[in-house]
Amino acid sequence: MKDILDFRLEILQQEIDNLQASIRNYNNILYLIKGWSITLFSGLVALALQQNNPKIILIAIPSSLMFWITETLARIVQRHFIARYHKIEWFLRNESQLEDVWEKRTFRGLNFPDMIARYSVKDTSHLTVLAEVRKQAKRKRTLMFQT
Repeated sequence: MKDILDFRLEILQQEIDNLQASIRNYNNILYLIKGWSITLFSGLVALALQQNNPKIILIAIPSSLMFWITETLARIVQRHFIARYHKIEWFLRNESQLEDVWEKRTFRGLNFPDMIARYSVKDTSHLTVLAEVRKQAKRKRTLMFQT
């Protein structure tokens, strides 16, 4: 059976890989948002010039604003991923933290996300499946710490 330290280090490696993939994915999303914003704005300006109707340009302003808001929201989410990545990177580069982890065989100073709690809802009384999953996860954690 794997040591709990090895298991947690493996989880950290998987989280780093997932964070890097998410950051790259958001870069692609941001690039697409910018591309669509420029395309729509340019098309509306060209239509306004072709139709000789400057009121069409007024449509381009709110559409650009909506793309800007969407990009801002995507950047906020991406920065959360980046912050978590930097926290893990700092933890792994900090020699005193790693020595403490190695000696005490426990992680301190770095939180592990609780995936079950992240996707749960406030009232889980009607979700017996989720309650059962939580019980099994708790049993597994208890068994892992006992060995």
